[in-house]
Amino acid sequence: CRNNGTPAVQCGDDYVNKALAFLREVAYYDVKIDQVASYVGLDRSHLYRLTQARTGKSLKEHLIQFRLDRAKELLQSTDFGIAQIAAACGFNDSNHFAKLFRSRVGVSPSQYRSSRRSHESAEIFFTVEEPPRENGDGQGQRARKAELSVTPALRRE
Repeated sequence: CRNNGTPAVQCGDDYVNKALAFLREVAYYDVKIDQVASYVGLDRSHLYRLTQARTGKSLKEHLIQFRLDRAKELLQSTDFGIAQIAAACGFNDSNHFAKLFRSRVGVSPSQYRSSRRSHESAEIFFTVEEPPRENGDGQGQRARKAELSVTPALRRE
């Protein structure tokens, strides 16, 4: 964006978008904000100011949010233990992860998993119409409706 006639505001957005896309890709590794700044070609403090101005959050806050969002997905879709999920999401300490999760989400990781899975196990009712049948006199019977109940299978530890 430098010296090519692109407005400075757009350049700032480009840097922030590139930084956030890169951060989203590497969030689950031991990534440092300096590495993100180096990737987009800006000084760490300049990238911090741009990101803060355009999104209202620091890169570190975005990093934490990406990791917590992934943790929520894993809590709902796997039977991995809390320590495994913490590690898979880039947290080196499962106790720190649990405290951070509780402070940001409002419930512990275990409570989050339980509450999400209880919503999944609610019964779902739907109607199936059978095709008309011949009853011997050439007249088709009216379609009959059947009500089915489906409860998703849940994997438990």
